[in-house]
Amino acid sequence: MNYLPKLFFSFLFLAQCLQAQDTLVAPKSISLDEVVLSVSNWAQSQRKVPQKVLVLSKKSLSMRAPQTAADLLQQSGQVYVQKSQLGGGSPMIRGFSANRLLLAIDGVRMNNAIFRSGNLQNSLSIDPFALERVEVLYGAGSVIYGSDALGGVVHFYTQKPEFLSGENPQEWHADLHLRASSANDERTAHLRLSHSGAQWAWSAAFSQTDFGDLRMGRFGPADYLSPFQVQPDPRPSTSLGIRDVWTSNTPSDLQSPSGYQQWNATQKVHFRPNDRWLFGLDTFWSETGEFSRYDRLLQSNDDGSPRYAQWYYGPQIWGMAHAWSQYRPQSGWFDQMKLHATQQFFGESRNDRRFNDPVRYHSDEQVSMRTLNADFQKALGLTAQWHWGWEQIWNRVSSQALAIDLRDRSEIPDAPRYPDGAVWNATALYTQYQQQWATGWNATLGMRYSKVFSQASFDPRWDAFGFGKATWSADAFTGQLGLTYQSNAFQKWSANISRGFRAPNIDDYAKIFDPDAQFVVVPNPELKPEYATGIDLGIHQQIGGRADVRLTGFYTRMDQAMIRPAEGSGDQVIYQGEWRNFQRLENIDLAHYYGWEASVDWRLHPRWNAQAQYSVASGGERAEGGALSRGRHIPPTFGQMRLNYQHQDWNAGLWWDFQGEINAGDLPDSERAKPYIYALDTQGRPFSPSWSTLGARLEHQWSPHLTLGCALENITNRRYRTYSSGISAPGRNVLLRLDVRI
Repeated sequence: MNYLPKLFFSFLFLAQCLQAQDTLVAPKSISLDEVVLSVSNWAQSQRKVPQKVLVLSKKSLSMRAPQTAADLLQQSGQVYVQKSQLGGGSPMIRGFSANRLLLAIDGVRMNNAIFRSGNLQNSLSIDPFALERVEVLYGAGSVIYGSDALGGVVHFYTQKPEFLSGENPQEWHADLHLRASSANDERTAHLRLSHSGAQWAWSAAFSQTDFGDLRMGRFGPADYLSPFQVQPDPRPSTSLGIRDVWTSNTPSDLQSPSGYQQWNATQKVHFRPNDRWLFGLDTFWSETGEFSRYDRLLQSNDDGSPRYAQWYYGPQIWGMAHAWSQYRPQSGWFDQMKLHATQQFFGESRNDRRFNDPVRYHSDEQVSMRTLNADFQKALGLTAQWHWGWEQIWNRVSSQALAIDLRDRSEIPDAPRYPDGAVWNATALYTQYQQQWATGWNATLGMRYSKVFSQASFDPRWDAFGFGKATWSADAFTGQLGLTYQSNAFQKWSANISRGFRAPNIDDYAKIFDPDAQFVVVPNPELKPEYATGIDLGIHQQIGGRADVRLTGFYTRMDQAMIRPAEGSGDQVIYQGEWRNFQRLENIDLAHYYGWEASVDWRLHPRWNAQAQYSVASGGERAEGGALSRGRHIPPTFGQMRLNYQHQDWNAGLWWDFQGEINAGDLPDSERAKPYIYALDTQGRPFSPSWSTLGARLEHQWSPHLTLGCALENITNRRYRTYSSGISAPGRNVLLRLDVRI
C-alpha cells in the first residue's frame, strides 16, 4: 500500500486549495483553544500543550456507536487496537502497549500490580455509553501519572449529573439506548436516569450486552479459517474418561466459541453546598461472563490435533468507589484543590484443559487497590500557572490455582500465577509550571519523584528457583520540558522532551504462566525499572479557516527495557505435569521507537466535512550482543479517511480504514512463534497482510426525544485481522441504533 502516503498528502494539497475558494460559505473557524484535561489534571488550552492530545467528544462518541471502549479507540483512526478474542481490545501507541500505557478514569489510574506486558483487555471494563469524552495523551505522561505512563495515557471521562442554576427547582431525565448488529448478533440496552437540583445531582446508568459468536469476512486469507472444530465432552465419565471430539473444520466464517455477555453499572451522587465546595461519590461496576481465549483454541499439536479442548477466562470484574472533593478558596496559596480517595477491585480467572485430558487447570487472581490523590492549582498573574500534587497507591494481590480432575471433581492445589499476598505500593510528589515568557511563547516544566516498594513471598511448593521472599524497591525522578510557539491565531509549533519510567510490577517479576506450547515464563526478582526518553516535534496549522492540519514526529529511546526474549535459556522446569523450557523478563540493552503522525480536518462546505489520519511507527529491540529486531507492539502503518454530511436533522458519513503490511522478514521474533494467528506467504512464513475496509452510516433525529441510526460496516466483506490479533475482525455488519430521551 505504498500509494497511501501520496493519497494522504493529496488531501493536504486539497486543503490548501480550499483557501482560494470563495464560492463556498465559510464555516465557523476551527479553534486552537480546545480545552484538554488529561495533561495536568486541570483544564487548559491546547495551544499551551506541547504534547499531542487526541480528544473524542461526546458527540463523536455517539456518532461512532462503538460496541466497546476498545472499539471506540480503534474507530478514531489514531489508536491501533489488538484483540486476542472478541472480549478484548489492547491499545498500541507508538510502539507501546499493555502496562506501558496508563489507563485512567475521571482522574484515577486503573493500572494495578498485575497489569501485564502482554496484550491487555482492561479497557473492556469501561462502558462506552457512560462516557462524556476521551483524551489520549501521546508520549510519556509520568510527571502527572507516574509509573506505566511510558507511551501515553488513555483517559476516560464519564458523564456527570448536572446542577440547576435557574428557576426550575429540579429536573428528572431518562435516556434509553438500544442497538443491535448482525456480525456477532449483538443485543445492547443502556438506561440512564438522572436528577438535577440546585445543590444535589444524581445519576445512575445500567448497560447489558449480549454478543454471539463473531462472523468474519468472506473475502481474504484462508489461513484465518479455524483448522478444526472441538466439541468438549459435556459429561465426563469416571469409567470412560474424557471423550472430546474434533473434526477438520469445513470452511466457515463463524469464529466459535467467541461470544460473551457484559454488564455495567454506574452511580454518581454530587453535592454542591456553595460556590466554593463540591463533593462527589461515584461507584462503578463492570462484569463479563465467561469468554473463550479464541487464539489459544487455534493452537495444534505436532500431529495437527487440537492442543486445547477448553481455554476461557472466567468473569472479568472491575469495581470502583471514588470519593472526591473540589475546593476554590477566595484567597490563599492555591486557587483550586482536588482530593481523590478510591478503592478498586479487580478480578479475573483462567481455565484451560488440553484435548482429552481429564484435568482442567483453574487460576483465580484478585487485586485490591487503594489510591489517595491531592492536586493543587495556582495562577501566578495572567501568564503563569503552577500545578502540584501528591499520590499514594496500595496494591495487594490474591492468587490461587487448582488442578481439577473432571472425572471425580477432586481438586489439587497448583502453582498460582502470582505469589499470594504480594504487595506493590508507590508514593509520589510532582510539580508542573507553565509560563508565557514572551508573545506567542509558552513553556512547560515538570518534575516528579516516585518511590516504589514491592514484596512477594513464593510458596516453597512451587519455588523451584529458591526465591523465598523477594523484597524490591526503587525510586525515580522523571521530568518534562515543553515549548509551544504561536506566531498568529492560525499556527502552533511545539516541542517536548520527556523522561518516563515504569517500575516492575508483580506481573513482571513474580509471574508464572505459559505463553505458548514451547515455553513457561518464570519469575525474575532481579528486574530493574525501565526508562524512556522521548522527544516530540509538532506543527498545527489552520488554512483559510477551513482546514486544520497536524503533523507530529517522535522518537523514544528506552534504557533497561523489560523484554521477554524470543528464545529460552535452554533450561527446563516442570509446569502442569510437563517439562518445559523457560523464559523470564529481562532488562535488555536497547529499545527505540520512532515515526510520525498526520491528520487533516477540513470543511468542504457548511454541510460537508472530511477527515484523514495517517500513522507510521518503526524501531526495534536488542538484547546485549544480539541483533536488532522489530518491537512486538509496533503497529503497522495505519490510518483512516472520513467524509461526513450534516444538514438539519440528518447526519451521514462514509469511512475507509486501512493497514499496511508487515512482511515475514520484519515480523517480530515473538510473533513468528505464533503462525496460527497469521496469514502465510508463498514460502509458508507468517506475516500480517495489508487490508482496507469501507463503511457507511446514517442518522436522523426525528425529534428532540428520538434519534434513529444505522450503519453498514465492512461493506466489501473483507476477511482481515489487525496485527497481532488472535481473532478476525467482523465481516459485513449491519448496525441499528435507537436513542430515546425523556
